Amino acid sequence: MSEFVQIMRFSTDEFDKLQALVDQYRADTHGRSTYTREVLGRDLDTGEYVVVVTFPSQDAADANNALPETSAMADQLAGLTTSGPSFSNIEVIDQS
Repeated sequence: MSEFVQIMRFSTDEFDKLQALVDQYRADTHGRSTYTREVLGRDLDTGEYVVVVTFPSQDAADANNALPETSAMADQLAGLTTSGPSFSNIEVIDQS
């Protein structure tokens, strides 16, 4: 199975609270999360925040999504956003 990427986009007026939530999630899932890389950025054209998370496979992403902390973070994230989040699930076909 190939590498798998999840992309999340959202807007928020409470970035500091959101960053604290992400930091807590990382601490709470340390050693159990299955992602290999996470990038948080801001789209300079739209002002939206973008999270790109890489997994070794879709199965690994599903396992990470099944963590209770992932569901709890998603619920809390929804309360901090002014739009979104929207999600894209990407199967990596080729990379260099």
